[in-house]
Amino acid sequence: MASGCRQRLIAPWLWPGLLTAVLLLILFITLLSVLGRQATSLDWTHWWHDPYWCGVIRFTLQQALLSTLLSLLPAIPVAQALARRRFWGRRWLLQLLSLSSALPAVVVIFGLMTLYGRQGWLARLGAWVGISYSSSLYGLHGLVLVHVFFNLPLATRWLLQTLSTLPQAHYRLAQQLGMSAHQRFRWLEWPRLRWQLCSMAGLIFSLCFNSFTSGLILGGGPQATPLAVAIYQSFTEEGSFGQVLPLVLLQISCCLGIYAVGQRLAESHPAIMMTDLEPYWARDPQDNGYRRCWDGIWILGLLLLLLPLLAVVIQGCNRMLFQALAQPHLWRALGCSLSLGGCAALLAVTLAYSLLWSSSRLQQRHALRYSRGLLLSGILISLLPPLVLATTLLHLFHAIDIPGVIWGLIGVINGLIALPYALKILTIPLYDVVGQSDQLCQGLGIQGFNRWRLIDGPLLCRPLALALAVTTVLSLGEVGIIALFGQEVGTTLALYLYQQLGAYRGDEAAVTALLLLLCCWGLLRVSEALSHRHVTVN
Repeated sequence: MASGCRQRLIAPWLWPGLLTAVLLLILFITLLSVLGRQATSLDWTHWWHDPYWCGVIRFTLQQALLSTLLSLLPAIPVAQALARRRFWGRRWLLQLLSLSSALPAVVVIFGLMTLYGRQGWLARLGAWVGISYSSSLYGLHGLVLVHVFFNLPLATRWLLQTLSTLPQAHYRLAQQLGMSAHQRFRWLEWPRLRWQLCSMAGLIFSLCFNSFTSGLILGGGPQATPLAVAIYQSFTEEGSFGQVLPLVLLQISCCLGIYAVGQRLAESHPAIMMTDLEPYWARDPQDNGYRRCWDGIWILGLLLLLLPLLAVVIQGCNRMLFQALAQPHLWRALGCSLSLGGCAALLAVTLAYSLLWSSSRLQQRHALRYSRGLLLSGILISLLPPLVLATTLLHLFHAIDIPGVIWGLIGVINGLIALPYALKILTIPLYDVVGQSDQLCQGLGIQGFNRWRLIDGPLLCRPLALALAVTTVLSLGEVGIIALFGQEVGTTLALYLYQQLGAYRGDEAAVTALLLLLCCWGLLRVSEALSHRHVTVN
């Protein structure tokens, strides 16, 4: 009897998410307690009266809000244009969207400098036609441009995925009722887009607020220093994060507040069912030349945003190409990057799948508060600045003298940082699979590994492969953590590129950036090919 009561209280499907959430919360609380013990004789009021730190906080909020707005607002018409139109190269463009949103920041910054820097393509073109061009990517506009490059394609892809969930029958009914384009947007598209926009706003704001690599390279002095970089600089001077504990708590509170507001606004979202990315209406009778031109402008604008990728490819094919590729250190860095990235990706996807497996079933049973609580535990640990997370974990394990412990810690940290991306990629597909097959599996008695082999695996192989590829690519671009502990682990490809840029070895850096770009693109292509093959075989 007691066993039956215990089984009813904690169902088997709840254990994976519950254990994962408890583990993440214990880790989060432990890290904060370690920081708190370091904060001896701390004057909490000092930070709110210091002009430097007030300026840092103001600048960080400003660039994060601007980046979030400029990433989300244009994504709506771009996603609509991609959903309405079919053209040659559309499939490649969608792949570029996935690639650009996951590229290492140092590669993107290299491409942007090639285009818009003082010695970039635009400066040379201006000198050739006799126009004075003077621009610098350092400061607010440079940071916002980098963040928009990352997050606009990401938001476009997610909104396009959301639009694809709208049944074509709804659009056929709207056409029969004579709805205008504005009415269709208001009554059909906006309810779903609003949920996705609110959900994305918290994540994108947190990513921009916690941005470290971009701020480290493009920070424009004391007046344009992001909070994450200022905390890192304070750590290098003081040797402890305890003195900046109030700023760490402020960073967590801001990101958590924005995330909570976004989830609150998205509470009344409709049930989402996944379909393929097909046109959500066909042969719209209201389609005309004006609307085709309007959609074409937004698609062309998206293509212009992806020009830094072309710049990286062209700059990489220089006279130093074969000489740089012959360097053994380059390939050792690539091997270190792939091994760390693969381990981090496996951890991130495993944690995300465990949380979503239980969260989706809680949502099916209308336990929305507990379902969101599980997902929040996955977001919470990533709100800590990466360097704070790294040094605090190192402080916890400093007494363990095991070969490779630093290597393992870096993999764990990269996996925790990539966890929100894995959650975002897997949430809608896994919720949809559970909604469609849960009752059927219960009725047929299909459980455990048989359910995964017969039902869930074939349906989820594509999003799982994408999540593994994206999280691996994200880990490839991490610079700050590996720079802090790289002497004990080795040099990754992103750190190698950063060192080349710092040493003004431009041609060699261009080759390294090209190799890193091709590596990221290859991972995404391989994941897509394997997922398509798995779907075809099954």
